[in-house]
Amino acid sequence: MFRPRRCGELDGHTWLPAGFCRYTCPRLLESGFLAGIPCLMGGSRLPFLGTRSSRRYSRRWSKTTPTHTPESAYPVKLDLYRVFWWDGTAMGRSYGGPLYVPRANQRSGHSGSRHNLPDLDGVLYCSLRPASAVAEMLKPFAGQSISDRDFRQGHKLLHRAIVCLEYIGPELPDLSSPSVLSAHGWSVSDVSSRIRETSQAIARGLFAEGVNGFIWPSVLNPDWRNATLFASRVPEEIIPKGAPARLLFDHPDVQEACRYLGIRAERPGRG
Repeated sequence: MFRPRRCGELDGHTWLPAGFCRYTCPRLLESGFLAGIPCLMGGSRLPFLGTRSSRRYSRRWSKTTPTHTPESAYPVKLDLYRVFWWDGTAMGRSYGGPLYVPRANQRSGHSGSRHNLPDLDGVLYCSLRPASAVAEMLKPFAGQSISDRDFRQGHKLLHRAIVCLEYIGPELPDLSSPSVLSAHGWSVSDVSSRIRETSQAIARGLFAEGVNGFIWPSVLNPDWRNATLFASRVPEEIIPKGAPARLLFDHPDVQEACRYLGIRAERPGRG
């Protein structure tokens, strides 16, 4: 909680004409946003501590008003979940860490993943829901059975972890929005296409627009939404929230993904 600054407390600073007061939050005081509010406390000489730019608005006869930042320009905050291969110690962008992007291994074309653009940038695949991120990892096992042994000894599931990443930055285009699709001339079938050339062309077009990434509906469940981030454009705007959690058989997100994909989760020693 801040302590309001009363008239006469800021001795030695710029004085304003009588009838003005800075009885408000220090941050607003510094910005000049509330310059010119009539004083309700009286007094003939009232202080104002501010910057040069804020003093332009301090005269009661000034017809100029401060410029306000549009609401759309404020950064958005998203919790994104990422499943990755974790060595148990690495953090950040180093090898084995949650933000490591193996760009050299991200192939384009029909043999690559949905939005790979190795000639332009590396990409981070995330989800807005943890079960969706785990389901993307487990989809090759749909209709089969897995056990705890697969997570501890199996080649494809060994050393997998999930982490929550906090994204703070410009708004990401949402490809589940009809207005966004219409503006680009894309259809829902284009976004969900299994033809990699089609989905990668969408990523290429959005990359050319200069966005940090985009959100798209999961092919596994339209109610789930995933996110593709361009690695070089989110250097400071995405940070891990806490330590990664190792994915094992009894992890709740693994159990939810197994139920949705029809994977028979077997107890150790039964499969």
